[in-house]
Amino acid sequence: MKLKIITLVLALILVSSAPVFGITAALGNARMVLYPEVGTTLYKTILVKNMNDVSVNITLTVDEEIREVVEAIDNEFILLPGEERNAQIKINARKAGDYSGKVRVFFKADKGAGVGLASEIIIRAGSGVPNNSQNDSSDITGDNIITSDDEKSSNITIFAIISTIVLFVLLLVLITLKKNKEGKINRLKELKEVDE
Repeated sequence: MKLKIITLVLALILVSSAPVFGITAALGNARMVLYPEVGTTLYKTILVKNMNDVSVNITLTVDEEIREVVEAIDNEFILLPGEERNAQIKINARKAGDYSGKVRVFFKADKGAGVGLASEIIIRAGSGVPNNSQNDSSDITGDNIITSDDEKSSNITIFAIISTIVLFVLLLVLITLKKNKEGKINRLKELKEVDE
C-alpha cells in the first residue's frame, strides 16, 4: 500500500515538473535623458519587440515618481510574433526640475508567465541643453536594447528537465524494488508449500 502511494506521489511530481518555457522580451531606448524647456511637450517612443512565436499582450505603466510629467499614450496593445512597435510616450514639463523614473513594459502571452522590462527616463526640465547634446534636446540611447533574462529561463528549463529525469529514475527503482519484493514473497510461499 505504501509503495502505491509513493508511486502515485512520484508520478504526480513527474507530471507537474514538465519544462517551463517563458517568453522573451526586448526593448530599445532602454534609457532616455531629456532636456525639455519648461512648458514644452515632447513625444518620444520606446521600441518594443516581440521575439516569440506567439502573440504577446503589452502593457506600459509609468512609475509614480515621473507620472506628473510622463504619460504612456500607447499603454496597451498586442504584438504579433516577430512584430515590433514604437510605443509612444508624452513628456510634458510644466515646471523646472529634475525627474527620474521608469516606464515599465510588461509582456504577457495567453499562456504562461509574463516578463517585465523597463526604460529609464531622466528629465532635466529647464536646465538647458548640454554642450555635447544634439539639437533635439535629448540624449536617447536607442541602441541599448535590453532583453529578458534568457539565461535564467534556460536555467529553469534545465533544472526542470534534470528533476524530471531524476524522478523518473527514482520511480523505476521503486517499481523494480516492488517487483523484487513480490518475487521473494512468492518464492517464500512456494518453499513453504513444498515443506508442508
